[in-house]
Amino acid sequence: MAAVALVIVTLMGLWAIDISVSAMVVNEHMGENNLPGGYILTNGHRDTEPVRMYHYGIWAVIIAMFLMILILLHVVIAYFRLKVEKQIIK
Repeated sequence: MAAVALVIVTLMGLWAIDISVSAMVVNEHMGENNLPGGYILTNGHRDTEPVRMYHYGIWAVIIAMFLMILILLHVVIAYFRLKVEKQIIK
């Protein structure tokens, strides 16, 4: 169940990165052409600043990946520990 939650957090982080980079690119190109810029994100979150949402997404993905690696290490260690115990019993 924890792995499913971490996948959801990862996807939400990647989504936040995607939409914030799009908003940053639009703001950059609007400023170059002397058109009104200053677009904000309207994705339902409290924070609407694209750069801050980008960093939130980066942190969410980093933390979720780190926790997934810890879960994988736990499973591998438990597997080898069980394998060693079975060999000792024989």
